[in-house]
Amino acid sequence: MPLALALMIENEKRLVSVIVPAYNSEQYIADCLWSLRNQSYNNIEIVVINDGSTDQTQQIAEQHAKLDKRIILSKIQNSGVSNARNHGLRLAHGHYITFVDSDDTLASNAIELMIDAIGDSDLCVFNYKKTFSAEDCISTAKIAERDTSLDVKDAFVHLLQTGGLYPPFCKIFSLEKILQNGLHFDPKLSLGEDVMFNLSYLDCCNRVTISPTAIYNYNTRNSTLSKNIKEDYAEIQLEIYKHKLEFIKSHQINFDLKPFLFPLVKDSFLSLLHIKKQKTKKKAMASFKRNDIIRRYLSNPFSATSLEEIIFKLFCKLVLLRY
Repeated sequence: MPLALALMIENEKRLVSVIVPAYNSEQYIADCLWSLRNQSYNNIEIVVINDGSTDQTQQIAEQHAKLDKRIILSKIQNSGVSNARNHGLRLAHGHYITFVDSDDTLASNAIELMIDAIGDSDLCVFNYKKTFSAEDCISTAKIAERDTSLDVKDAFVHLLQTGGLYPPFCKIFSLEKILQNGLHFDPKLSLGEDVMFNLSYLDCCNRVTISPTAIYNYNTRNSTLSKNIKEDYAEIQLEIYKHKLEFIKSHQINFDLKPFLFPLVKDSFLSLLHIKKQKTKKKAMASFKRNDIIRRYLSNPFSATSLEEIIFKLFCKLVLLRY
């Protein structure tokens, strides 16, 4: 029997744990759970972590749990999405893990496609459709032109360039690899915990499969959370950049991150300018100014790829003189 066929048959027997963190999702969680319960691949468990919801999320999830024994429902004190996902990892029994947000849905054959595609890879990454609720329009991410199997070096570069590195969804992970390496989502991070987890997991991989098939429906919401400027945004973005540099160095990848630095620094700096509390802004600006990446970046304003970048560097240095 060919190895690929043998792996496919073996994988079809394996349990997949779908971890669903939920917080005040009464408007969406029913659609999410229906999409999971109706998967063409039946050997799944649906681990719903109610992160201290104050609406009807718990009651809706309980109704589904009564109808489907594959649902494991756990309610915890509100502590954020990272803690909710980590709690789900502790409850999971599957050979594989995938994450679904409670306001999103999966295509009916999503998990079947994941199982078919992963083979002997350590990670499988798929495409997704993004729905903008305000405009009622849909766009599809483009992470690959065709099914591709890559070693970890090429996978890192490919996922970084296409944006596939960032979300925790549209991926199928090995639970054994997560547990063996003590991987978890950092609850101290207010954002970026997903890409940090993905980087840590990728660091343990040998091969990665990437598919252009869109299996996940990612719904954006007009929530105030998404509109608020997080005070630690710049600090976290620079920490993520640092981890990318460390990944490149440790794996000896021939790839230059410098072209990514200007937009990152610009975006981070503008986020600091929008902080309303002056005391908080002063502290954040001072921390930004002391950051080693920023100090090196601004050390020579005329070392740049465009006039726009030169002007930005000079402006940034001028503003930071106040802090």
